[in-house]
Amino acid sequence: MSDENRVETAIEAGRLIQQLQTHGDINKLSPFIIMPGGAIQSLEQFSEHPRRQRAKIALRDAESFITYVKRFVDSNTIVFCDNAPERLTFTAIIDFHEPDGNANWWDHQARLQLTPTEAWKRWTGKSGQKMTQVDMAQFLEDNIPDIAQPSGALIVEISRTLESKKSVDFKSEVRLQDGQHQLRYAETINNTSRDGAVEIPETFTLGIQPFEGSGKYKLEALFRFRINGTTLVMWYDLLRPEDVVRDAFNETRASIAAGLEEDEVVVLSAQEPKGNGL
Repeated sequence: MSDENRVETAIEAGRLIQQLQTHGDINKLSPFIIMPGGAIQSLEQFSEHPRRQRAKIALRDAESFITYVKRFVDSNTIVFCDNAPERLTFTAIIDFHEPDGNANWWDHQARLQLTPTEAWKRWTGKSGQKMTQVDMAQFLEDNIPDIAQPSGALIVEISRTLESKKSVDFKSEVRLQDGQHQLRYAETINNTSRDGAVEIPETFTLGIQPFEGSGKYKLEALFRFRINGTTLVMWYDLLRPEDVVRDAFNETRASIAAGLEEDEVVVLSAQEPKGNGL
C-alpha cells in the first residue's frame, strides 16, 4: 500500500469513528479492527462473551412462552398480541426501548404463534365441501372422537346406514318436528321395490381443540343435503368457527397476562412489530 493510500485509509477510518462517537459511546463497542479501505470489522466473536443478548426464540405454547419471558424479563420488556387471523402471534421484545431514555436494538425476542391442531384443520378444511354419502359416512366415522353430540354410537349408526344405502334411489328430504331430517328412498331387492327412510340430525356439535396447547371448545355444525336426480350429496357447514379462534386467542392472551403480571410486563393488543433494524 502506498503512503497516499495509507493516509486515505486513516482519514476514512477517522470519519467512521467520528460517526460512531456522534451516535453512541465508542467505548461500548465490541473490539474491532480497521480494514484496508477504512471498513470496520467487529472482533466480538473472539470475545469471551457477546456484548449484548441476541436471540429470536419460537415457542410452542403459552406456558413455555411465559417461562421464557420470566427468565429474561427486564423493565423494558413488552408483549405484543396480534389477533389478525393470518398471524395470531404473541411477540415479547425483551430489550424494548426505554420509555424516557435510549432506544434499544430489539435483538432479544420470544414469539408464540398459535398453531392449529390437525383435528381443527380437518374439520375446517372439509366444511362446505360436497361429498358422496359414502365419503361423508367415512369422514364422520374417522373423526368420531371430535364429536361431542350426538353420541358416538349414534354417529356410527348413521354412517353405517348411509354406507349400506349407497345403491338406493333417494326421492325426497323432509324436516321433522324434532329437528331431524328424514331422507326418503326407494330400494329394489329381488326385483321388488320398497320405500324406506334414513333420519339424520339437523346439527351436530364438536368438542375440539383449535390450537396446540389450547383448551377444547364447542363448535356447532349443520348437516346439509341435496338430492341430484336420485343421488344424495352431503356436506356440513361449521357455524362461526371464527368465534372459536377469537375466544382461544383471548384465552391465551389472558393466560400470558396473568403469568407475567407479577413481573409487571406490559401486554398490548397491537400489530406484530416489524423490527428495529437499521
